[in-house]
Amino acid sequence: MRDGQRLCPGRSLRLGIAAFPATLAGNCTQGGKACGYCPSLGKSAQYLSLETVLKAGKPVVIVLASGSPLNIYQGNAILQAWYPGQAGGQALASIIFGDVSPAGRLPITFLHGIDDLPPFSDYAMKKRTYRYCETEPLYPFGFGLSYTHFTYQDARYENNHVYVTVRNEGHMDGDEVVQVYARKEHPNDTLHPSLVGFKRVSIPAGETVVACVELSPWVNVVITEEGERKKCSNVTLLISGHQPDALSQRLTQTTPLEVKVTWA
Repeated sequence: MRDGQRLCPGRSLRLGIAAFPATLAGNCTQGGKACGYCPSLGKSAQYLSLETVLKAGKPVVIVLASGSPLNIYQGNAILQAWYPGQAGGQALASIIFGDVSPAGRLPITFLHGIDDLPPFSDYAMKKRTYRYCETEPLYPFGFGLSYTHFTYQDARYENNHVYVTVRNEGHMDGDEVVQVYARKEHPNDTLHPSLVGFKRVSIPAGETVVACVELSPWVNVVITEEGERKKCSNVTLLISGHQPDALSQRLTQTTPLEVKVTWA
């Protein structure tokens, strides 16, 4: 993940690779209270090592091995490895040297810091998850880059499925994660559109596929303050390879397709 520019395969590049284990990615405290979120490497030995690598003036790929989101933005590219297991090194090398195109998407929101979250003891949804986030994050839920580029067209809704034509415009085979979010015309809708369906599709370079995404049965349902399920008549579906927020659109330089659906 990184902002603005397309990623390029690393073959034939001389790279500095900075790998950071998750020793600082557990719970931390704020004002004596657990927050459950570790926002930064701070000025630890790991962070000082990163600064030293960056001073070399070479392109740097940061491999971030963590179980929680961290406030890392340095370098030319970031590979969020989580805890990749015994085959993780081979998988990372395949991505860094351009043998395969990355296609992962963030399953959580990377915030700038713990100030963007309520106290860990507060169980309300306010400010939590991508659906109720009130500040622009560092990296949004559903975000991820690729060595190739995909375009979308001709989206339609039919029998609780979304059909959309996706084309691989690049010169490398790749997978795309088609994501569908719902914006519901109801006062009890979430602050931001919610994910109601996704599908990963493999598309050879220069080829086009029609992706079929099955939607959640709750695509037109909201939850009231009393905890009751209510159906709404009008829903706008937003279809792309990312969340429909402003930051995702800037980072990917793409805009979601919209399909309006009405239930009687």
